[in-house]
Amino acid sequence: MSKEIVWASNAMINPAMLRPIRHDLAESGEINKQKSLLAAKENPQGKALSKEYFPDEIFVAKDANTNYENLPHLFYAYGYWVVSGEVADVMRQFDLGGCNLYPTNVFRKDRKTPIGDKWFCLNFGNVKQAYYGGGRNPTPNYPEPPVRHAAPTILKDNMLQIGQEALKGSDIWIDSQIRDTFFLSDRLARALKAAKVATPFGLKKCVIVG
Repeated sequence: MSKEIVWASNAMINPAMLRPIRHDLAESGEINKQKSLLAAKENPQGKALSKEYFPDEIFVAKDANTNYENLPHLFYAYGYWVVSGEVADVMRQFDLGGCNLYPTNVFRKDRKTPIGDKWFCLNFGNVKQAYYGGGRNPTPNYPEPPVRHAAPTILKDNMLQIGQEALKGSDIWIDSQIRDTFFLSDRLARALKAAKVATPFGLKKCVIVG
């Protein structure tokens, strides 16, 4: 067994990530709404997308029971994944491949009062095929690609088996054979932990096989 490590994130299956947060694309005409829907579908598949598919403004929904003053270093915003400037600073030190970090503004309900400082929409932009097992079978009738497995509903260390081929190339990626998770190299994961911004990623060790 390899001593190398790959990390899988449980963020996509973490219900705590579901917050009443919206964005301007969903409220600025049908064309922009369709762009946001396409991004919500293709970004988790690892496709590189241009800035026009990502919002300029993200904000707490008017009907939300809370009006956030702070948000974690990684959060979900109505179809988009958003990272803090601190996370972006760490990520830029590594091989991002086709991954993009698009600047955005994050506001409270009034859409004027900023939350935090710098934020970036995360476009994964990289695909590898290195998943060997450990996930659950796809949900019946789940849209294409039907060959994908799915991350366990409760992801723990050493559940997912990943091939040696994952150790090459970009430090962040989507695997074409398993949905509801994304992967980080050990060097990127360690850097995020050292910067004390890794907690919301929910990183779990994978078993390297082959």
